[in-house]
Amino acid sequence: MPPTRFQGQHTINAAGATVIDLTSPILMDGAITIGQLPIPVADQYILTNATITENAPGDISVNVAAAQNAVIGFAVSEYIKQINAFLSTVSVPPIGNDGKLADTSGDTPIAKGTKVTSLQLAYSVQGGPLTSFTARMDLNTQSNAAVNVISNVIPVAQNGLILANTASATTCNITTIPVPTPIFDVAVSSSLFVRLNPVTPGGCTFRLYGVALNFAFNYN
Repeated sequence: MPPTRFQGQHTINAAGATVIDLTSPILMDGAITIGQLPIPVADQYILTNATITENAPGDISVNVAAAQNAVIGFAVSEYIKQINAFLSTVSVPPIGNDGKLADTSGDTPIAKGTKVTSLQLAYSVQGGPLTSFTARMDLNTQSNAAVNVISNVIPVAQNGLILANTASATTCNITTIPVPTPIFDVAVSSSLFVRLNPVTPGGCTFRLYGVALNFAFNYN
């Protein structure tokens, strides 16, 4: 992919210097791949054998005690997406009744916006190693008068998650799990969910400090 850059028309300012005209359209050559959306630990939708804990001021995590099979779920759909169904003659970009862009190009709008490229977890393990730790991601798409379609985005597996002890309870493993086939989420109504399943043996405890989505995005 070519490097991402922004380009705009140039103009002459009052000092006679050539500058980018900030009122001109700005185009993006390629998707930006350095976006990230942190998911608050309070966004969990279900906790089994786990609790949100303030370990100390400013030290908040989802904690799993020893000898537990925990399920931690997160709703992670807090991102902007482009929905072509919203396009109209007055939208930006505008579209004609023929479904083509109203710029005489004859082009059909393509799916753009935001795509999730990977899931990032920050967690610690003490008294371990963990018996197991799996993660998965699923997209639930809703349509009017139709059965919900649930698509698996990251298959359930250990997915590179480290089971061994960390140096301390407040020292984290930062593990990034790639999405095998990143796609733009363009559904009018859809929800993305992460499901984590850490299993602790006797004497082992677990803290989940952070969940984040890594993005590529392009609104050009």
